[in-house]
Amino acid sequence: MDDAQATVFGLSLLSAVNATAARSTLGQTWRKVADILVGVATSAVDIPLDVGFSEFKISAMFSIAGAADSSYFMRTSVDGITYASGASEYFFGARRSVGNVVSSSELSNSFIEVCPSFPAASSAQIPAKFIGTLFRGDAGRRPALEGKTSGYFETTRITDYYGLRQSNGAINHIRFQSSVAGAIGVGSRFIVEGC
Repeated sequence: MDDAQATVFGLSLLSAVNATAARSTLGQTWRKVADILVGVATSAVDIPLDVGFSEFKISAMFSIAGAADSSYFMRTSVDGITYASGASEYFFGARRSVGNVVSSSELSNSFIEVCPSFPAASSAQIPAKFIGTLFRGDAGRRPALEGKTSGYFETTRITDYYGLRQSNGAINHIRFQSSVAGAIGVGSRFIVEGC
């Protein structure tokens, strides 16, 4: 084997498919790909998705900031620059429990909601938490997100979500965004693991 052949062989060992297979063989199925701690209140947090993974576990803790009610949502990108935001780019369903009242909804929208509306920041409030699993999509399947949000303000609020992008194709970035400017507060944290 000459140097050129050795280089091609070496690069083939580093492919996403081989990396995934190696992790599986070694029993290392999930690996942290992002751990972001917000130091300054913001409206959006962008997270790149490692190309070696097709599925991601997401843990997001929203430290709610601001003087107005805010909800939190997710958008996706195939290039890391533009995030799909057309009027019916996504579809999502939600089953909400606020205290003893349960409701459900399904709709097409310009985002996937991951945390329902929470009142403006106050001392009686604890952070809202979203835990979910994201399939990145591929040429024949749509990216999809399934998860649960919990939080408290005057009563317990729990929501189960399922959402998907309305078109097939692999995404390579996700963005968590607030409906009110600067409502992702200091101390918010986003951890993503890939498999």
